[in-house]
Order: sequence, then structure tokens, then C-alpha cells
Amino acid sequence: MVPIVFEDAEIIVVEKPSGLLVHPSVQNEPDTLLAQLTVHAPEIATAGGEEHRPGIVHRLDKFASGLMVVAKTPHAFSTLKEQFQNHTIQKRYVVLVYGSLPREEGTLNFSIERSKRSGRMAAKPAGSGGKESITEYLVTGRSPYYTLLLVKTGSGRTHQIRTHFFAFGHPVVGDTLYRSDHWTNDAPRLFLHACLLGFEHPTTGKHIEFKSELPEELKQYLEKKHLQAHS
Repeated sequence: MVPIVFEDAEIIVVEKPSGLLVHPSVQNEPDTLLAQLTVHAPEIATAGGEEHRPGIVHRLDKFASGLMVVAKTPHAFSTLKEQFQNHTIQKRYVVLVYGSLPREEGTLNFSIERSKRSGRMAAKPAGSGGKESITEYLVTGRSPYYTLLLVKTGSGRTHQIRTHFFAFGHPVVGDTLYRSDHWTNDAPRLFLHACLLGFEHPTTGKHIEFKSELPEELKQYLEKKHLQAHS
């Protein structure tokens, strides 16, 4: 069972581990975050949303880790969905990328659309088609070949962070899909962790916020590369 950070009658906040799908794909995988949570809280099955992913208001990539909120009721689903659509949800990610970024902070605004050739997401210059996507970053650590970042997304496109930094010439460490042969991959997994999640509670309207520490295998990788994560 995935670690539960917070739960009440309306929502469940969990820490998704790397390697676990949020919900089944077209292959109909049996072991997913949703499957585990529905056993724990069967009411999720009628919380609203698409039939194959009830209660799911946002996602994390399979090999990413970190904080997610799942709705247990239709009211929670609609309220949280509205917050995500209005971009009032607070989300932060710890991300390690290859190479040395030129500035201490910046914004990436490539548009994103699915490639007709490869099927993966592709970044395009803003205004040249695709869905508008904004990713902000702040450098929190450096070494000669890596840059550690705190990342904020202003939109929630599929593979947004991975696609943006790949297009920027600094792929996310451990990414096996958006990668360049220029960089050697010795990471244990994708270095992308959702470390902060904040939103208004669906019933009380009170702002609640959760933080998640970097998983141990990522901490050890930073030590190996002589870097340190900052909270």
C-alpha cells in the first residue's frame, strides 16, 4: 500500500513511489496507485471523472515520485479539478538535470504536443502550435556536470518538465525517453520528485500544504555527485 500522508472523508494525499502507474493504461495494468487506493477507500470508484480513473485530478509520471491528492467524493473531485484548471494549486518538484544551466533562475515556455512520428511529447517554440506550457526553475545546487533545481509548473501537460528540459538541452537525469546520448545515465531512476503540494480543502476552504522529503536513493545519488538538496 502506498504511504498515506493525509486522509479525511473527502480526500487522500499520498506519496507515490517511482515505478507505479497512477491508473491503468490501454494495457489495463492491475497494479496501480488507483487500484491500491480503491481497495483502501472503495468510495473513490464513484468520486467522478473518467471511468478508468475515478477520483484522479492530476498525475505523476510512472517513474516520478512524490505527493498526489486523490478525491474520495464527487464534491472533492469537482472542487480540486477547478483548482487545477485555474492553476491555483501549489506544486513544486525537485529535479536534477544534466549540464550547467546558464542562469540561477528562469522560465521555459515551449509549447507541447504529441509527436506524430514517435508518439512521445515534443516541444515547439511558443506560438508555433501545440499547447501553451510554462515551467519555472530555481537553481539550488551545482556541480560541473549537473544542476539541481526546484521547479514550478504553470500548466500540467503530459511529461511537461521532462519535455521542456530536454528541449532546453538539459535532460532530466535518469530519463530513458527524453534523453541524449551525450550524457551517461548511471542514475537509479528518473530524478523528478514532487516535493510540495498545496491547495484549498474542498469542504473547509482552508489552505493546506504538504511536503515530501527526497527519496533515499535520490539523496544517495546526490551525495555520489557531490550535490546536496536544499529544502
